[in-house]
Amino acid sequence: MVYIDGYNVSRSLKSKYGKRYYWLNYKALAEQYLKDDDTLVGVRYFTAVYPGDIQGEEKHRRYMQALTQYVGISPIMWDFQIVHKTITEKNPREWLDPPSFQATMNTYLGPQGKNHFSIQYKTYEEKKSDVNMALAIYRDAAKNKYEKAILITGDNDIAPAVKLVRGDFPEKEFMVLFPPGGKGRTLKKICQIKQIIQEQQLRIAQLPNPVMVKDPQNPTQWIALNRPTDWQ
Repeated sequence: MVYIDGYNVSRSLKSKYGKRYYWLNYKALAEQYLKDDDTLVGVRYFTAVYPGDIQGEEKHRRYMQALTQYVGISPIMWDFQIVHKTITEKNPREWLDPPSFQATMNTYLGPQGKNHFSIQYKTYEEKKSDVNMALAIYRDAAKNKYEKAILITGDNDIAPAVKLVRGDFPEKEFMVLFPPGGKGRTLKKICQIKQIIQEQQLRIAQLPNPVMVKDPQNPTQWIALNRPTDWQ
């Protein structure tokens, strides 16, 4: 069984390569790490659509349609939630997102630490995917749905679930595939096998362009799902 933290992977890919590997076939990626006697029984892909970005939402939904109809992966959807944050002279502004907001604040406020200030703002954070991924890992182990699990994430938040599974079902084996730049020190300690996904594996596992699928409104017709131009 394969478990994917889509949001964590997307952020890691963007940080290293931009968006050129977003058109990713996770099943094809995972199959590159299987042994000859392994059987892939399922892929659980946890993701969320960033609100307020109409074009970005359309691209993501097009991608999810390609995964669902062409690959056979049904995304497990969760939400972004509004969170309130505060910027102060002690809160490093290099972490602000998007970068244009960081540049604006640097221009307005001057050099870091030179002025005393406190600014509150609203932003969005992805919630629940890691929790539900952790629950799925344990639930599937309890139902004996897998002997080996492949985790594609760099998020340590699922480490307690892996530790519980290994304690309750010591015969289970875990492989963690870290996306580029992913560290996950705790996951690295408790998973028997750990690897970093290389660019060659990402390149091999890209979906075709376009992906041809049947029109959900008219199953006798085919439609083309084109890779977004900024994902190339």
